[in-house]
Amino acid sequence: MEKKISENLPFVCKPLETMDNEYELPNFLNFEATIDKDTGLIYQKADKLVDECLTKSYRSGTFISGLMSDEGNGKLYAEDFLNFIEENYGDVTGKKILEIGCGSGYLLHRLNKLGAETIGIEPGNSHKTEHDKYCVDVIDDFFPSKKVQDKFDIILFYGVLEHIKDVNEFLSSLKENLKDNGSIILAVPDCENYIKFGDISMFFHEHYNYFTKCTLNFNLAKSQFIVKHNKKSGYGGLIYALAENSNEPLQCEYPTLLNADKYFTLLMAKNEEIKNMFKNHSEDNIGIYTPGRAINVLAVIKDDITMSNIRFFDDNPILRGKYYPGFDIKIESKEDFYNKPTDVTFIMSHSFEDKIYENIYPYCKKIYRWSDIFNENSKKKIK
Repeated sequence: MEKKISENLPFVCKPLETMDNEYELPNFLNFEATIDKDTGLIYQKADKLVDECLTKSYRSGTFISGLMSDEGNGKLYAEDFLNFIEENYGDVTGKKILEIGCGSGYLLHRLNKLGAETIGIEPGNSHKTEHDKYCVDVIDDFFPSKKVQDKFDIILFYGVLEHIKDVNEFLSSLKENLKDNGSIILAVPDCENYIKFGDISMFFHEHYNYFTKCTLNFNLAKSQFIVKHNKKSGYGGLIYALAENSNEPLQCEYPTLLNADKYFTLLMAKNEEIKNMFKNHSEDNIGIYTPGRAINVLAVIKDDITMSNIRFFDDNPILRGKYYPGFDIKIESKEDFYNKPTDVTFIMSHSFEDKIYENIYPYCKKIYRWSDIFNENSKKKIK
């Protein structure tokens, strides 16, 4: 029997001024995921309507992924990735670098300052203001592109591979623009714990693939890239990898399907468990910290719980006063929480639960951490 999930989940494009998506995009779209038995990868099944909506969203300027920038969280993401490059590749002076999906262009800007010769590729012109600000050269197109003719020492792609329908076709296409001794350096979301503990929050319509360290290594080797360095990020819950070009078939240990096989069954059980937790607090004022990690489960259980007593909080200043599609709940800041704390708070972020907990525990009567909700063996106690 095929292991899969099919749910109507929020279609997230960018922070919204109202609860409804712009450009006539739907607030909710079907999402179907299953396991690729050949690679051990959990992936989203292709859907024509999802493809059409994603293309429209990318062209209009999506801000789904965390953008690198010269301030706030964006700078922290950039610094951590740059540290990985410096520690594992070394000096980039004089190196020709292509960044696929370069977003704001901030990473290119920083690499230019380190002496690299860079160019980026990004569909749409929604980031033109930032490209001008950072003085970076960017091609308006999807990769692969006929507009990219050169060979590069390094090809970077941060938060891109999870968006690609055919991972191995994409990785193989890089060789057309990579020098024989060239390297690829990439980052993907680390889905290991979400898969292990049944968290539905990892699913986004824009993501076709949900990697663990093992499945990432396997797919790189399958596409004839030798993985030299592979580690979890210091910030933001990512996997970093540096791999070198190879033209020889490579051997790699096949990923275990144990956690992936259990994931869909555990996910359903966890959704039911979370629904009951919300029901038990139906008379309380409930806060959800990092609501972007809660909207999937809320979409599944919203008809069975009270939604009118729920508030959203996030430390990202870009999100303050904004909305997620289909939820008429304005996102508040940490300061808003301090001024008017909730009775109960659910911290839905795996990556930032400790930091959030430290910030809010003096203000809230009861707090459920991500590890309290999803990891039955966690030693962390509910306050």
